[in-house]
Parts: sequence; C-alpha cells; structure tokens
Amino acid sequence: MPKRIQVSLASEHLSLMKKHSPLNALVELIWNGLDADATRIDISITESPLLGIDEVTVTDNGHGIDFATVEESFGRYGGSQKILQRQSPSGRIVHGHKGYGRYRALSLGALVTWISRYRDGIITKEYEISTEYSNAAQFDISDPAPVTNAQTGVAVRIRSIHERASAILGNRESLRIELTKTFAPYLLIYPSVEIIVNGIALQPRKMIDLDKIIRFNFQAEKQEYSANMTVVRWKQLDAKELWLCSSEGAPYKLIDLRVNMSPFAVSAYISSEYIEKALREYTLDLEELDPSIGALLAEAREQLRGLYREWASNRAAIAVSRLKAEGVYPYVGEPKTRMDEAERQVFDICVLKISEAKPEVFEAKAQSKKLTLSLLKEALRDNPNDLRRVLQEVLDLKDSELRDLIEVLEKTSLRNMISTAKTVGDRLKFLAGLDQLVYDPATNKHVLERSQLHKILLNELWILGDQYLYGADDVRLSNVLKEYAKYLGREELAIDLSIEEIQSMSDIPDICLWHQYSSGTPGHVENLIIELKRPSVDIGLKELNQIAEYSRVVSESPRFPKQKTKWTFIIIGRKIEDGVRFALHSDDELKDWYIKKDGVRVIVREWGEVIHEAKSRLKFLEDQLMNSATSEDGLNYLRAKYNDLLPKELRDEVAATSQCESQGSF
Repeated sequence: MPKRIQVSLASEHLSLMKKHSPLNALVELIWNGLDADATRIDISITESPLLGIDEVTVTDNGHGIDFATVEESFGRYGGSQKILQRQSPSGRIVHGHKGYGRYRALSLGALVTWISRYRDGIITKEYEISTEYSNAAQFDISDPAPVTNAQTGVAVRIRSIHERASAILGNRESLRIELTKTFAPYLLIYPSVEIIVNGIALQPRKMIDLDKIIRFNFQAEKQEYSANMTVVRWKQLDAKELWLCSSEGAPYKLIDLRVNMSPFAVSAYISSEYIEKALREYTLDLEELDPSIGALLAEAREQLRGLYREWASNRAAIAVSRLKAEGVYPYVGEPKTRMDEAERQVFDICVLKISEAKPEVFEAKAQSKKLTLSLLKEALRDNPNDLRRVLQEVLDLKDSELRDLIEVLEKTSLRNMISTAKTVGDRLKFLAGLDQLVYDPATNKHVLERSQLHKILLNELWILGDQYLYGADDVRLSNVLKEYAKYLGREELAIDLSIEEIQSMSDIPDICLWHQYSSGTPGHVENLIIELKRPSVDIGLKELNQIAEYSRVVSESPRFPKQKTKWTFIIIGRKIEDGVRFALHSDDELKDWYIKKDGVRVIVREWGEVIHEAKSRLKFLEDQLMNSATSEDGLNYLRAKYNDLLPKELRDEVAATSQCESQGSF
C-alpha cells in the first residue's frame, strides 16, 4: 500500500529552503549519488521555448534508496546517518552528513520526484517518492514493484523550476565551470567517475594549469594536527576559493579565500581530521568563532601567500629576463646573500605588477626605462614602507592599479625582511664607525669634544637598549639638570653648543644628554641621563663621585614624584680605571653599577662594552641576514647620515658641498 511520511518541519526551515542556493542544491543531489557509489551522474536540463527551464533530472547509477530505509532517509530533517560513515560501501569517500539535500532540492523547483531502483535480494525493484514546495513536510511514497533489466540508482526529477534556478541552469557553460571547481578533487581521486551535464562530461584535468599539494601542521585544542592542502591553478577561469574538506578530500564547506592570488585563478582544498571532528560536533559552520579552525585557516593562508610569491617570482623572471636582455635591469651579477635574494624577489614582483597595471612604463625608450627601474630599486632598498608613495608619484599609478601590488607588499614577510635588514645593516655600520671614532688613534684625535658625539647619539639611543628608542625630550628634566649642574659647580654639563658655536675643539667640556620614556605604567616615567666623557679622559674616582653626587641631588627634585619616577644615570668613557672598577658591583640585571637604590641607578660603562653588547644583540639577525660592516663601511655610513656633525678631517667634502648646494636658492 502506498504510504505518506509527515515530517515535523518548522516554517523557518521552509523559508531557508526557498533562499538556499539552487547551485548548491544541485551539488547536494550529485553528492547523494556519489555517496551511493555511483560511477556516473547525468544532469539533464530540458528547456521550454516559452518558459525557460522546464525540467531538471539528476540520474545516478548508485545502489539506490532501499525501500526498507526510506522512512529513516526521508522521515526526519537533518541528522543523516552518513555523518558516522567515513567510506561508501565500495570504499570511496563520503560527503553527505546533514540530511538536508533532499529538502534543498525544492529550491530548484516546486515539484520533486525521486525514482529509486534498488536491489532486494536478487530482484531489482522501483518506487517513487514525491513532494511539493507548498507542502514540503509531506512525502508520498509508492509501493515498490519489480523491474527487469534495470540499473540500480536514483533519478531525481524536478519540475516547475523557480525563476532564480532557471537563470543559473540556463547558463550551461558557467554551470559546468562551477561544478568542475566543486568536484575537481573528487574526480581527480576517482578518474573513473563521470559527471555529465547535458551530454558533456566534466573534465577538471583539462582545465587545470597546475596543482600542488602543501603539507603543514597547526595547533587545535592544545594538540597538533596535520593538514594537506591541494592548490589548483585553473586555466582561464575566475576562481578564488578555499574549501574545508575531510581527511580523504571530500569538500564540506566553501569559505572566502582572503588571499590575493591575482592574476591566478585558484581553488584550495584543505583536508584534515580536525575538520571532520568539527563537522561531527557541528562547529564547522562557526569557523569565525572556532580558534582552532582560525589557526588552520591562518596557516593555510600563509602557505598560499608563500606559493603566490613563488608563482609571481617565476612569472617575474620572464619579465626580468627581457629587461636584462635590454640592458636596463638595475642589479648586476648574482645575489650574494639571502637579503639580496629577498630584495630582488620583491623588486621582480613589483616589475611584474607594474607591467600588468601600466604596460606603457615598459614600452618607453631604454634610457627612460632604466631611470624608472633605478628609482624603483632605490625606493625599495632605502624605504620599502614608503614604496606606495613612490609608485603613485613617480609612476603615476592609481589606487585601483596598485591594490594588488600593495596587498602583496604589505602582507609579505619579504618587505619586513628588507626593512629589518636595512635597520640591522645601518646599526652595524654605525657601531663600526663609532668604534673607530672612539678608539682609533688616527680618528679620535679629531674628536676632542662631545657636542658632536652628543648630537649623533640623540638619534642612536638604541645602542643602550631598544627601550630608549621611544623616549622624548622633557623641558622639566632639562631645567633640573641645568639647575643642579650649576649647583654642583658643573656648569659645563649644562652647555649645549651648536655646530656653528664650535670654535676651539680642545676647550669643549663634557656634555650630558637626556631622554625621558614611559616605564610601562601610566603616569610612571624613567629619566635617562648620560654623561659622555671625551676620549682623552678615563673614568676615575673623581668622575665617579661627581656622577654619584649629581644623581643624588637631581633625583631629589620635587618636580618629579619619587613614587612614579625612576632615574638611570650612565657615565660612559673610553676606559674605567682600576680604582673605580674595584668599587663597582655586578649582577645578572646590570653590569658595572655603583648605586642601585630608591629608584636611582648609577651605571659606569666603557665604550668598548657598550659597542660589544649592541653588536651581540644584533648577532642573531646579522647571521640570519648575512650582513657585515667594515670600519670603512662605518665611516661612510656616518658621513652619509651625520656628515655635518663629524670633525672636518673626517667629513666627506663632496657630500658636504652637495648638501650646501641643495640648501641654496635659485
């Protein structure tokens, strides 16, 4: 006897079915056939001359829906038994898991009929299940009847096609492309399976430019999981997709790629046991809230950015080879360090992107092209963070033309590597130059005063620790120091001479520099006071007592609340006399300190120690970036950055002349 199944289905679920994507509904029907071990899925779309799409039929040659299980399959909404299955009866991967597909078919059309042929012992039987959109909670089921010479499987016939679905199904080429992107991993795993749309089989292999498998690990719930990501680059397709898949590769959920892979068309399929776990626990749809899925996606996207750089670099190599052949490429020879390689890779990507956005730049005459590329190289080397401005102002690129390139530059670690390497390289050169200024007899005889070194060090306080980079001048502190310098009879510490005021270098006294910076707690500050001794003066007991007394009276100033103010006094000289060294202390926190109490520290340093420790802090990055700095490099760096502050015997007169000319008027 025919029977009727009534499903308890709320009105909001009916509304969701109406809004469900017709394309996704068709995909669900195809998966149902594949999960039933079908080796062939036929999608037949019948058009009406007047009404658009008249009917859609999805036919598979799987094992069909057994009449004994029909009530289990259609009698409840959600909770498919396939969520517990990892494999189909023949051992293929299983996709279906929620049990919604049979209802979503109604988003394609108002009338849906399932015709199932299944094996009952040695007999093949057939029956029908039908429902309609106006009463989606009700399924009418016919009695099964034997059929002869019939293939098992299910044919889903959908009529009274909705207008929205008709528009999607009517664009046959677009439909085949979307289905190909969705089922590509499955069809690549099982090449004997066919999915055919109106007589034309999906052939993902012919549409793939290349594919690559990337393996990586990620942390989820305090445990390390592994993941495989198959990245497919398509020929002449528009694809930017990221799929979450089972460990065997069955795609469960499509999410936003969020990685700029332009101009490549990419679909990425991530497979992991953790995704299956999230699926079973119904958290897969909450990927934005699940920190573990977030960690998986973050690592996957980072891997994709790396792959993009590799692809872009390969394409850039072709463009660069043309520039080299023309003799306009600004780099000569092979890169010598990892830093050189990184810089050239970013440069080559810039060249590629610029050639795509503004090809006329590279159609100019060779001399103009050479100048443009040289400007680009210098901008990248000197200030990669300011490259956007250079591209806009020099090459006249619009924001829309720059969007892809800027996103690549801002999110790539190469740009950060270049910036870091430049900072490290500049600091190493500064240390090399400073060492020569202080200790080289041929050089330090010209540095008899501190106003030059004082002004240089104001911009290089990182030498004492990176925390001092963020300090600032403070008027109160300046006034206190000058006031108490006079009180102690140390008026020379209050003198701050400009370069123009220097007359006799041998008469310039010791000079202090100072900075104030936050100690990390709101309202709390630390005052740093550094007394610089001229190279001809070693630090003896007299100098030690003077800095100790200076620290006492200055730190007692009522202008700074004691509970919120720390004081660090540092005296730096070429050498510490033995008598002073005997009076000093040392511990794990500080080396060579004299006073450490009540928020006041007095530290005694030699220039050699300061320079050595600064070099040690840079050693790791130096090794990684393969930077080195010779003494001549150091002096050249100081000349380039502080030429006007060096003694005239050490200045670069060409640079000084050029600077004067640039400051003139015409």
